[in-house]
Amino acid sequence: MKSPVLGTVCLSLVAAIALVRAQTQPPAGPVPQPPSLAFKQLAEDTKLKTPSGATFTVAGGWHVAETPNMIVIQEPDKELSAAFVESAAPTAEEAIAEAWKRWKPDFARAVRQTVKPPARQGWDEIAQIGYETGADERRIVLGSARRKGKTYYVTLVDGAIAAAERRGAQLNIAVGSLEVADRAEEDLAGRKPHPFDSARAEKFLAFAEEARKLTKVPGVALAVIQDGKIVLEKGLGVRELHTSEPVTPQTLFMIGSMTKPLTSLMMARLVDRGTFTWDTPVTKLLPTFALGDPEATRQATMAHTVCACTGLPRWDMEFIFEWNGSTPEKRIDLLRAMKPTTGFGETFQYSNLMVATGGYVAAMAGTGMKDLKRGYAAAMTAEVLQPLGMTATALDLDAARKREHARPHGRTLMFDTEPIPTELERGVDSVMPAGGVWSNVRDLSRWLLLELGRGTIDGKQIVSEANLLERRKPRVKISARQSYGLALFVDESRGLTAIGHGGNTFGFTADATFYPEHGIGLVVLTNAAASNAYTGAVRRRLVELLFDAGEEAEQNLAFGIKQTQENIKKQLEEITLTPDAAFVDPVIGKWTNPRLGTIEIRREADGVVLDAGEWHAPVGEHKDKSGARRILLTGPPFAGLAFWPQTNEGKPALLFETAQQKYWFERAAR
Repeated sequence: MKSPVLGTVCLSLVAAIALVRAQTQPPAGPVPQPPSLAFKQLAEDTKLKTPSGATFTVAGGWHVAETPNMIVIQEPDKELSAAFVESAAPTAEEAIAEAWKRWKPDFARAVRQTVKPPARQGWDEIAQIGYETGADERRIVLGSARRKGKTYYVTLVDGAIAAAERRGAQLNIAVGSLEVADRAEEDLAGRKPHPFDSARAEKFLAFAEEARKLTKVPGVALAVIQDGKIVLEKGLGVRELHTSEPVTPQTLFMIGSMTKPLTSLMMARLVDRGTFTWDTPVTKLLPTFALGDPEATRQATMAHTVCACTGLPRWDMEFIFEWNGSTPEKRIDLLRAMKPTTGFGETFQYSNLMVATGGYVAAMAGTGMKDLKRGYAAAMTAEVLQPLGMTATALDLDAARKREHARPHGRTLMFDTEPIPTELERGVDSVMPAGGVWSNVRDLSRWLLLELGRGTIDGKQIVSEANLLERRKPRVKISARQSYGLALFVDESRGLTAIGHGGNTFGFTADATFYPEHGIGLVVLTNAAASNAYTGAVRRRLVELLFDAGEEAEQNLAFGIKQTQENIKKQLEEITLTPDAAFVDPVIGKWTNPRLGTIEIRREADGVVLDAGEWHAPVGEHKDKSGARRILLTGPPFAGLAFWPQTNEGKPALLFETAQQKYWFERAAR
């Protein structure tokens, strides 16, 4: 259960490079459609039926056009569309090509990459094609084909990257809800888990160690809980590359967004006390709280701060680029410029700033302390850490450094791991409730024991069952079988209910999952960025061993590693590690942005560097097939981020973009 899209505070490498390709100056407009299509807007979630009788669900507010051989859906702003087509073509590639001809007869984009992952969820074959997009677009164009028997069920996607981030969860629901006759997914419902005995522990650890090496993760800590007991605690690898200090169950790792459910647990304790309710307006507790939209400000409740359902987009770059001297108060003040890009409760959009705000406001209400940083530490200590006996967990980097801790490791363009300064993890200090906690598997097992005990641990009721479980109620859907509660992911796939949260920082990846119906929990902590493939494979392997599930973990991991290598090889064809002097010399110097601060691009003895003050990284050049050229960061902590030399309002500028935000850097005054 990884944090979606960007993790807590940083892009995964492959996602970052993919995003770089799509960064362009002009925004994408409405997706052109054949003139014969007549759309109607759905008033509510609606199940549609294909010509063969297959069904899928489309969210209310989306537009739908149906023809005898195709269904096309558009998101409410008409900037993202998907077509559903059935084909009896002999191959997946031919089926996808045939579908494009039906939808857009003049479609002629070049294929960038064809991917064929292992067939899963009852499908006989799965294939996906990604297409080249030009420099004058901010667009995602994909074709996928899933085969059952002799029929390919093709989905084509074309639209703006910003719309894909806003409405990606709703698109996932449509694609993932496709039901086809005779397609039977793996169903583990009703199976009783095996005891996690020594033989299974040996197999589990052997897989975890081999996977660690394959994914280039320096160190890992693992814990397994079953039937109210910690049945495994183990460290693998080292705390820092090129050293011999081993990881142990006591080793602290930064847990990133796994902090969020601990924050909502603290909030649940305060709801028990009557300090506030989940429905208390945020402005009642913090009258100065404001979003960029007055109505959204009025609607926002304490539950809304941790539900990822308010329609607020991610604004993570502000605390990635500029954190020296920042405070919780300054971060909350950023919300005044944030406007929802989707409606309340419509769809999943992840907001670290909202979670940070909710945690700080709850703590202030609970402690009466006006200093938000000190108040959060006091509330978390009193309401979570002390009652659960989480004695090693640290609420800031300085405290973590005084204890046994792992060093963070970033990723290079080749996806290798390199140690990075631990100081870089200070970037999330000002948004601590969303992702700043340091912990170890022993302490986090205590948290999972509480969750599995329905609020009870060591025979003591720490939090009411009602408010503990309130956090698990789905508030917004992420896909056909996944949803988000109050800072908890809820997954109902394959007949198992799995609840938990992941976390990503500049140099750590973490994951915790528990299966409440079976009394099982798993904690996985790593000291390498962008290691979600590893944590996911380990989680799957545990399910295989305990529930006799199909053995997919090893194959999935091997495919993921191969695909990553192919992606990197393809991207490196467009990247020059030593940028052309004629291209880079005009941008040497200092540049400023009012929200992201000052960056400097300069020459050093070993190459060109971009220095953001809090961090710096080597610079290369990215040139896509359209000829567009970008300044590209080629090393940790943010390999893959790009800056475009542009002109803004007649002045030289550097453009940096995320899916929904655009940041212009102007020449700094000399």
